[in-house]
Formats: sequence, structure tokens, C-alpha cells
Amino acid sequence: MQIFSACYLAVGGSAKSLCFGMDRAMLCPSSLTPRQEVDTGQLAVLKPMEELGWERSYLKKGGASLDGCALFWRSSRFRCEDQLQWSLSGKLPGLKESELQIMAEHPTQRLLNKMTSVAQAVLLRDLQNGRLLLVANTHLYYHPKGNHIRLLQLYSLLKVLAETVTKHESEQGEAVSLVVLGDLNARKGNFGPRDQGQPPQAAYRMIRDGFINSDDTDWRHSLWSQEDEADTTHSTPDVNGGYSRSLTCPAENLGVEALRMDLKLPWPLIDPNDHLEVTNFTADFQECLDYTLLDARCLKATRTFEAPPLECLRRHTALPSDDFPSDHLPVVVEITYLEKMVVDR
Repeated sequence: MQIFSACYLAVGGSAKSLCFGMDRAMLCPSSLTPRQEVDTGQLAVLKPMEELGWERSYLKKGGASLDGCALFWRSSRFRCEDQLQWSLSGKLPGLKESELQIMAEHPTQRLLNKMTSVAQAVLLRDLQNGRLLLVANTHLYYHPKGNHIRLLQLYSLLKVLAETVTKHESEQGEAVSLVVLGDLNARKGNFGPRDQGQPPQAAYRMIRDGFINSDDTDWRHSLWSQEDEADTTHSTPDVNGGYSRSLTCPAENLGVEALRMDLKLPWPLIDPNDHLEVTNFTADFQECLDYTLLDARCLKATRTFEAPPLECLRRHTALPSDDFPSDHLPVVVEITYLEKMVVDR
């Protein structure tokens, strides 16, 4: 099966960009396609997909947000057996009580209380072979100083997905293959000019390495606060143990220690597109933020696709452009089931 992740609709949600994403999904032999930053008006423009054999699930973000996440699947290939949703704000779902206690009085929890991020999932029955897929879609929080927020949101989501898969397999006695899609806003490399020399961000490294330790450099961001960033700025330790004024530590957080947690990847996942360097391209930010993550126990990629040449992206300085009417490049992968499940958890 093919997954076509045309993750964004272009600035302003123009009809051109909406039709671009819809046309590509329908012209490709794709079976699944996620979207993020979709509002109800854009859903109306995408309605022809339903008439052409696509079903969908939609989840609006929290608070006053007007947009949300959408998943589309071909009804000729899949039958939806359940739809799930989670808020990735406030008291994060899936975390152990001891982890929640660590966060309870920390500034990080105050930030999470203001988040609007959500995640959705659909349990799909593959009509070709009867196997089950749990497909999740999300759009994690973005701020240059929010690395720890994205890490915790992804960890939380993977915990509840792992619990869902484990419960179904235990109670129903049939395997469930997990697929995680979306814009994780987590840089996987240091390709862009302003990121050279920096390590990949923690959310991606948890996928790649299987863990994040309590002394990880990205925990230093946990003293940051959104309020009054321009006010009193206090130096915080940088990667090399010195000090940098690139992070602000408000007076209210003085004397508070950075959050420190050991996190283990809740479910074995693989990134079949580790060759992709760029899915978001501007003059000063050029990185991969969008992912298709596969259950390492029972799925494998049979075909991946190269990104457009960088010369094509540089021609118009930034996305969206005349050549690419979305501000993110699509991520496409063809996958299949392993004949025998590999259990190593």
C-alpha cells in the first residue's frame, strides 16, 4: 500500500493548493493520506475525495483554534472499525503517575496547559488480507525553544498508542500494525544554515535511538516560558556547559531546575525516509519535519521516493511557490506487511 503525506495546505488554504494535494493523492496509487492544519472550509473543498471513494476522520485542535488534523483512506482498501482521539495538552495521557508528579509543579506543565495540540487515530481493517492497522496523525507544537514540549507530546502519544495496540492484541488475539504520521516539528538533521553543528532534536532522536536520557541537552529548554520573553532575561546553560542568551529564563523560573526525565521509546518504530533532508524550505530554515513512522514488528517499506532537487526549491527562495503550492513537501512511502511478526520490546 502507498501512504501519501501531503502534510500541509498552502498559505491561506487556497483552492489551488487544496486541489494540488487532492489531485496528487488521487492520481497516486495511495491508500492513506493525512493532512494537518485543515479547517472546516478546507474540508468542504476536499469533499470530492469522499465522492471518489475516500473516507475521512477529522479532529479539530483545542481552544480557539480553527484548524485540525484529518485522515483519509480508500474505502475500497480499508474498513474503519474505530476512531480515537487525544488531547496533547494539560495532563498528558499515557504518562505514569510518577512522571506526572515530576511535571506537576514545573513550568513545563504550565506551558502544556496552554497547548492546543491533538492527535487522532483510526483502526482500519485491510480488506485485502484482513489485517489491522492503527493509523495515527498529529501536528506537534512548534516554537524554537519548545523541543522538550514536542518530545513530551510525542512520548505521550506513543504511550497511548502502545497501550491501544497491546490491549487489542491481548483481548482480541490478532496483531495490530501501528503507523504514525504527521508534522512532528522535530528537526532530524542539521541541514539548514542556522542548524549546522546542532544535534537532531530530541523527539526525533527518541525514535532513532530508542531513548532520551535525563541529561539530554534538550531538557535545558524546560526553563523557558512564553510570558514576557522580552523582559528580564537570564542566562541558561548551553550545550557545551557554558551560557547562552538564546534561551530566556523568566524571573518566575529562577531557582527552578530544568526538567529531567528518562524516556524510553514506547513502541518500536522505524523511519523509512531517513534519506530525506528537507520537507520545509525557507531562506533560513531548511529541514525535515514530516514523518511516516512504521511498526518495526510487522511493517516494512518496499519503496521510498526522493525529494525534489534543492535547485528547484531555491528557485523561488521558499515554499509555497509556483512549483510547489504547499509550504511542506509531500512524503510518500510504499509499505507492506512482514509475513512473521518480529517481537523485540
